[in-house]
Amino acid sequence: MQPVVSVIVPAYNAEKYLGVCLDSLIGQSYKNIEILVVNDGSTDHTKFILDNYEKKDPRIRAIHTENHGVSAARNTALDKATGDYVCFCDADDWLQETALETAVSRMRSYDVDLVVVNVNDHFPGRKPTLRITNLPSGRYNKIALLKYAVGIYGKNNRVTTCFLGITNKLFRRDDLFKPDGSPIRLCIGMQYLEDGLFLVEVLKNVNSAFFEPQGLYNRRIHGESAMHSLDITELAFKMYSGYEAIIQSETIRENPIAMRYARNAFLRAVQFYARKSIEGNRPEAIVRMRDRFQGDPEVLRVLAQFSEEGMG
Repeated sequence: MQPVVSVIVPAYNAEKYLGVCLDSLIGQSYKNIEILVVNDGSTDHTKFILDNYEKKDPRIRAIHTENHGVSAARNTALDKATGDYVCFCDADDWLQETALETAVSRMRSYDVDLVVVNVNDHFPGRKPTLRITNLPSGRYNKIALLKYAVGIYGKNNRVTTCFLGITNKLFRRDDLFKPDGSPIRLCIGMQYLEDGLFLVEVLKNVNSAFFEPQGLYNRRIHGESAMHSLDITELAFKMYSGYEAIIQSETIRENPIAMRYARNAFLRAVQFYARKSIEGNRPEAIVRMRDRFQGDPEVLRVLAQFSEEGMG
C-alpha cells in the first residue's frame, strides 16, 4: 500500500491564492494524501473558500483557529497529521502535478530520510527563475545537508537557501520527534528563519537526503507577504537574529563544518543589518550589536567597518 503524505497548509487572508494552491494539491498524480489547511484567524473569505473545498474533496481537513501566526498554524497541523510523510506548502504557493509522486519515489528508491526538491521563484511580471542551478541531483549525507542548509553562495555574494526552508521538502513523520518522543515544533514568536531552526533540529534525525533538481515547488513572491511589509532595517534585524538562533542550536554546535558555514551566513547577516542601520540613520543599532558581541572578535571586525561611518 502506498504511504500517506500529510500536506500542511497555513492560510491567513489567502483568498487571492488559496484556490490555486488547493487545486494543485487535489490534482497531484500521487493520490494517497491528506491535506490539512489551518485557517489562522483570517478576516477575508479564506474560511468560506476552504469550507467549500473541504466539501468537494474528503482528503481536505479544514482547521479554523484564532490568529496566532504561521508557526502556530503549522504546529497545529503537525499535531493532527497522520501520514507516513509530511510536507509543507504555503497558501500562496503551489506544487507541480508530479511533485509528491516524484518526492515519494525518490524517498523510497534511494532509501533516504529527506527529499529536497528545487523551487521555481515567481516574481511579478517576470519569467519563473529556478532557485538552484549549480547542485547535482543525487544523495547527500548529513554533513552536506548541514553545509547547504545555511546557504549556497552565488553571484554578487547572494546567499541562496534552497535547503533551509521547509516548504520544498518531504519529511518522514517519525523524524519530527526527539529521542524522548516529544515533538519537534516551530518556535512561536520567531519571525524569520523559524522554519530554518525547525529544519536544523529535524536534521539531528536525518542521515541522508536526495536533491531533486526539477522545479517542483512554485513559490509566489509578492509585496503582500509578511516579510515584504516590513521596514528593511527591521527585516535585516530579524534575519541576523534568525541566523544567531541557528548557530546556537545544538545540531550546528555539534558539527564544526556546519558551524563554519552557519557562522559565515550569520556574519553576512550582521553586515547586512549594520549597513541598513546606517542607511536608515540608526547608528545606535551598531552600538547595541557591539555591546552584545564584545566577546566575539569576528562580529566586532564586521562592525568595525561601520564605526566611523555610523558613529561620526
